[in-house]
Amino acid sequence: MSEPHDHDHGSHHAPSLSPPRRYIALLRADLGDLKLVLLFAVLSSVLYLAVPVTIDAFLSNVMFGTIMQPLIVLTTALLGSLLFLALLQALQFYAVEIIQRRIFVRVAGEFAWRLARLKREAIDALYPPSLVNRFLDVAIVQKKTVSLLNYTVSTMLTTLVGMFVLGLFHPTMLGFALVLLLGLLVVVVLLGRGGVRTAIAESVSKYDVVDWLEEIVRHDTIFATRTGAELARSRVDRHCERYLEHRSKHFRILFRQVLGGLFLQIFAATAVLGVGGLLVLDQQLTVGQLVASELIVSGLVANVSKIGGLLESWYDICASADKVGHVLDLELERSGGEPAPSTRSGLAYEARGLGYAFARGPRVLQELDLRIAHGECLALLAPPGGGISTLFDLLFGFREPQAGYLLYNGLDLRQLDLVSLREQVELVRHPEIAEGSIIENLRLTRPDLSAEAAWAALDIVELKEDVLAMPQGIDTRLQSGGPTLSTGQALRLTLARAIAREPRVLLLDDVLDRLDRELRVRIARRLLAPELPWTVIVSTDLSEIADLCQRAIRVPEGERIESSRAATAES
Repeated sequence: MSEPHDHDHGSHHAPSLSPPRRYIALLRADLGDLKLVLLFAVLSSVLYLAVPVTIDAFLSNVMFGTIMQPLIVLTTALLGSLLFLALLQALQFYAVEIIQRRIFVRVAGEFAWRLARLKREAIDALYPPSLVNRFLDVAIVQKKTVSLLNYTVSTMLTTLVGMFVLGLFHPTMLGFALVLLLGLLVVVVLLGRGGVRTAIAESVSKYDVVDWLEEIVRHDTIFATRTGAELARSRVDRHCERYLEHRSKHFRILFRQVLGGLFLQIFAATAVLGVGGLLVLDQQLTVGQLVASELIVSGLVANVSKIGGLLESWYDICASADKVGHVLDLELERSGGEPAPSTRSGLAYEARGLGYAFARGPRVLQELDLRIAHGECLALLAPPGGGISTLFDLLFGFREPQAGYLLYNGLDLRQLDLVSLREQVELVRHPEIAEGSIIENLRLTRPDLSAEAAWAALDIVELKEDVLAMPQGIDTRLQSGGPTLSTGQALRLTLARAIAREPRVLLLDDVLDRLDRELRVRIARRLLAPELPWTVIVSTDLSEIADLCQRAIRVPEGERIESSRAATAES
């Protein structure tokens, strides 16, 4: 049995930015809010020391025999500090929530804009729907950003401020703080070497599993057989083995960092007691300072104990930013240029020496010379693989010639704005149904389409009676992959949308051939009538369709388009 193509969806790419830089780029638009979060975190870190400093002051007063008045003052000051600390933490949490909402909306808009403008050559080797899966990583970036900004930043600042206060108590305690800081750097940097790389490899292997499961759904008839089911299971097992391998490599790095953090935690808890106790015995440190130091170090130790979860959040962010970058790095088609010629009659085409070849593939178009007059109806008869679909891509502006040139009403394609061009040209290739009602589908490319014009378009493709028979008529809800319409009905609805737009050029790529014989002839007579104000180019294998056109070019079986001489197709 022939296996379905195993798309290399998860294969890694050469990013224009490293994952950390990519993440910073995602946050750059929120720089103002990030500064606010940092300010809240700094103030919170200072106020976090209110308890140990208050205890130090209280114990110092106890030793001098004054208790009541200082106790009231210190308690009131501590209450005010903790209330202010709670307010700052609440404000910080709210600011981070706003940031994560903006990340989602901003990346969603960026994806929508880019996916509609991807250069076709950039996705020829990809399965485009799988690119949308990368958007799911935005949710990971959102949630991990909350953890990073709310906890990691506060943890780092609290640790640094705590170390500074320890240094104020005694130079020896400052040395202890520096050793602790050096230990943290060793755990994060030295023990974490390769962590981002292995996190990305793990993420890639997870997407390989997702992409293969998509293949199973797409090719349901193949995998409904016993052999197909065995293939589905064996392939997913292979991808899972690869995932486990990459996960194990990443976990080894994470685990050694966790072990390093635990060792540092034990060292800090015991060392401060030993060093502080010696300093108290030597009367270089007061009991209050020792207790305050223990409380500060206890907080630092608690922070160190979170290092595993915080590091994993960072690795998840880097891996997710890399996946988002997979889409953001894809090359876009060119933008800008002269507006396409606007005319009430159909556009005229002229191709000279037109050539095109796919990457690592043969030339599908070579030395093509072709002239199409205003309002002409031209049939192209060609076998599969004859290059007609590629020619239609060129005429629609999906691709640009690699050799020769293509003129629209005398204007070079290379100088035209592609979006403006597609306002004049309509390409129908296969059923394209968006989720929504029938009338909403008809208005996708023409929002101001009247109900009267919508019904007229449905009537041309003989879909009007079918729609009227539906319980909700033209307001019937459709799903892109749902069973509401048959394949033929979906194709005719797509054709009706193209007609309703009233384009200057109508490109029909093997569309009419897929309709029932009597139906396609009736529809073709309406679409290909010479009095209609558009240029029509239709690819077909059927002489009954070609006979309805003013001119037809037959491509001999097995040959590609190479000649400019148009020969009338034999009936």
